[in-house]
Amino acid sequence: GNWESEFEKWINARVTTMAEKVRVRAVVEGSKTATEAAFERFVSSSRPFDVLVVSYETLKANMTRLRACDLLVADEAQRLKGAKTQLNLALASLRCSRRVLLTGTPLQNDLDEFHAMADVANPGALGSLERFRARFVSPVLAAREPDASSSAKALGKQRQTELA
Repeated sequence: GNWESEFEKWINARVTTMAEKVRVRAVVEGSKTATEAAFERFVSSSRPFDVLVVSYETLKANMTRLRACDLLVADEAQRLKGAKTQLNLALASLRCSRRVLLTGTPLQNDLDEFHAMADVANPGALGSLERFRARFVSPVLAAREPDASSSAKALGKQRQTELA
């Protein structure tokens, strides 16, 4: 698959020993039995693979098999816009040391969506959604009002800078 090719091109083609190579397993959408077997092999003590590439749907359906990982790379992260979606809740339940979100889709001017995506990448870093709204969303939106005072505009700009 595409991800396997990317690992081969950018990592494995550049290493000098077999021990440095990254072993990738892409789980393609197929039978439930084959998918379950791929997850079981990945989490087995023999760990024949270093990287498991799956769709969000397959991951969500198999979360009980995958309890933790070292690195989560979430492609098409624009799908993680809602904090309370089943997908976000499933990813939040995964113990993971490092998380990276990839997207080619620009983030729109919705700070709640920004919070949801940031919370997947770095859980808790921006606090609860309510706290985030009070600290960042309200001042930023107030500063955009045509009749905003100079102090409201300054606070909104300060909060935007903190998020940048």
